[in-house]
Amino acid sequence: MISNSKRIAHEQKNRELEDSMSDIMVVSRKDLFDDQNFFTGFQPHSDQDFLARILKHCQWMERSVAESDPAYKQPIAYTVILSVDGKVYAYQRSKTDEAYPEKRLQGKFSWGLGGHIKPIDKNPALNLISASMRRELEEEIGGNCDLQSAKLLGYINLEYGVHAVHFGLLYIIKTSLIVIRPKDPEIISGDFKSLSDLENLPDVEEWSKVALDPLKNHCR
Repeated sequence: MISNSKRIAHEQKNRELEDSMSDIMVVSRKDLFDDQNFFTGFQPHSDQDFLARILKHCQWMERSVAESDPAYKQPIAYTVILSVDGKVYAYQRSKTDEAYPEKRLQGKFSWGLGGHIKPIDKNPALNLISASMRRELEEEIGGNCDLQSAKLLGYINLEYGVHAVHFGLLYIIKTSLIVIRPKDPEIISGDFKSLSDLENLPDVEEWSKVALDPLKNHCR
């Protein structure tokens, strides 16, 4: 008889294999960047419309290929949830392989929700990135946000480690909730925190660190 732990590990490996073989949205570096607009860190949407470039030039690629090809960037709608009193929903990712297989981000704190954009996000009423945002929020926290309030603050680009093949679109979205209970087992805990509290969290993922100053500017 197979033990429960071995069964869970086997199912997780199957999910990881299936996920690695699935298609995700990518955009080539040459279509995303040119000699004038390349940046690292954060860039406001008002300075450059990378969203339009992504929607114009996006294509599909098997995830396992995209993760190892730095000639392409994987756009991610990185969504920060704000409460009516200006607090930010922050959470901690799971530390276990079973719940969260991306070891480079295991156990880290974050205040951005989001994931890869997939063919299932095709929606005649929404662009692919907005549709992906809605799906990810539903999967991770059960929705409960005012999607009409979503605002694109700008973009996040880093060129090392896991970030070298990803490109973040930093959105903020509002909710009237005072408590959000994570729906996805990838999240082990989460609650609303003040901006000053965010600065004191340990082991924060890099994109959230980059997003902190734009959030402060927005909330002033």
